[in-house]
Amino acid sequence: MVDSSGNITSKYFRERYEERCTPQSMLSLDFGVNGGEVVRIETAHLTLTTRLSQDRARTGNRIVIDFEIELPEKMHLYAPGVTGYLPLAVVFDENPLVEIHDTAYPQSEMLNLPAIGETVPVYHGAVSFRQEVTIGLDTRRTSSVQITGKLQYQACDDEICYLATEIPLSFTVDLDALDTQRARSRRGGGG
Repeated sequence: MVDSSGNITSKYFRERYEERCTPQSMLSLDFGVNGGEVVRIETAHLTLTTRLSQDRARTGNRIVIDFEIELPEKMHLYAPGVTGYLPLAVVFDENPLVEIHDTAYPQSEMLNLPAIGETVPVYHGAVSFRQEVTIGLDTRRTSSVQITGKLQYQACDDEICYLATEIPLSFTVDLDALDTQRARSRRGGGG
């Protein structure tokens, strides 16, 4: 990626040549621009919006799933690192056709709960994070990949700590075939 002056601002390099970021995933990572399916789910505690960087990919493409959570005033979710409560987490079902990368959770804030003498990491207001996945090499004989799992959390407000909750997740990525046709030689020799 380059800025308006032509200076390089970021690079996308993967150690394995089979794995490639797509232009859509780079736009999602750098600018939050997504071209794939948007799903909005409302629960008693929050509103979850998920966005795919794209609905179509190829074998070896690395794509992005964005998660946005909106919490009502005075509601909080426990963040990763908490003990004794269920932290916010995305848990994907095992699927040999996709590689799930580490989830990039945002920085939490510490909340002091004087009534029970605890200080815990939490999220308030709006929470955004992303998940990168790579379409596996074994997808050459299938037309789509289903990525399933759940978002789990425990929410509390000023008066009540609610039971742990799970939201089912499902994303479908249609697959384009790889172009395996060999390019013709410029010398006119065949392929």
